[in-house]
Amino acid sequence: MKATERAIWLIRAPFYQSLVAKLTVQSPSETNQKPKRGQFAALCDFLKELDTWHGSALDTSIDTGELVITFSNVNPEVVELNAKAIGIWDSNYFKAIKLGRLNDLVGRRNEIGHGAVIAPPPNAQFAELWEYAEKLVRSYCNAFVCWIANDPRF
Repeated sequence: MKATERAIWLIRAPFYQSLVAKLTVQSPSETNQKPKRGQFAALCDFLKELDTWHGSALDTSIDTGELVITFSNVNPEVVELNAKAIGIWDSNYFKAIKLGRLNDLVGRRNEIGHGAVIAPPPNAQFAELWEYAEKLVRSYCNAFVCWIANDPRF
C-alpha cells in the first residue's frame, strides 16, 4: 500500500498512539533543546514495533469506520486529505471534481447551524448552492465508481 494508505491504519495502532503520548509529555519546550533520554527510548521502541507492523498483515479486527478522518466541517482540504488517505487522490476522476464552492456551502451551513443567519438566502442563491451541492455529491460518487471500476485491485 502507498504511504498515505498505510498511515491511516498506523494512526490507530496502539504503539503509534503510545509514542505520540510519550513524546507529547516529554517534548522539549524549545526546538533547540537536545532530545531527552525518554524520547530516544520511546523512539527505539516505536521503530521496533513499526518494523514488526510493516511485516504483518493489517489488523482486521479494527472497525474500518474508525479509520475515517472526520472533521466537523468538510471543506476542500478535508476532502483532499481523505482522498489521499483512501488512495483516490492521484485519480483523474477525483481531480475532475470541482470543490471550489464547497467553502461557501460549508460557510452557509455554519451560519445556519450556529444561528448567525436569521433570514434565508435569496431564492436564486439558495437554488444555485442546492444545484452545486447535488452536482458535487453526484461527481464525487461517480469519481469513486469510475476509480473502483478501473482499479485492478478491485
